[in-house]
Amino acid sequence: MAGVDGAAIFAGTAVGTNITLTTSDALYTVTRTLPATFGALSVEFALGSHVSGDGFEITGVQLEAGSVATPFERRPYGTELALCQRYYQRFSSTTGTADPLIGYGFAFNSTTADFVSNFIVTMRATPTASVSSVQLSSPGGTTFAVTSFANGTFNNTTYRVQPTVASGLTTDNPYFLRGNGANSYIDFSAEL
Repeated sequence: MAGVDGAAIFAGTAVGTNITLTTSDALYTVTRTLPATFGALSVEFALGSHVSGDGFEITGVQLEAGSVATPFERRPYGTELALCQRYYQRFSSTTGTADPLIGYGFAFNSTTADFVSNFIVTMRATPTASVSSVQLSSPGGTTFAVTSFANGTFNNTTYRVQPTVASGLTTDNPYFLRGNGANSYIDFSAEL
């Protein structure tokens, strides 16, 4: 890739910075002053003139406000993951099975169960929930199709979800909240 021009384009300013890439690791710093009224920022990395098979690898991108770039912070993977989980958490199968175990709770009447648990890490704010393809099952293996799904009440440390079925649950009996297919999940998002 030596000698191939790359560019970093900052949308909203329509200004590109051409960088001559090398075949070894290198640090590139680009500074831009954004307009006072900009609504969003996007960064684009693109190759200039190149041939098939050219490319580049990017690691360790750091965007920050201010007039001086600070040294790059290399954080351990676990720390970075926990910081990301403050904004988004997904409860789903980690094995790719068709019916992953998502949670464990109890029925409080014949149609509704209650599942309460803690988030992996404290979220930055009270999240919103979304769900895809879940069912309830008893410890004996009887399954119940979920007809609706209420977010219940939760805060940034604990969630409570309430799946509803047509009928058949036994009050105070335990039930598993399971996936009903390979793409089953419950998402919690506290994005900005």
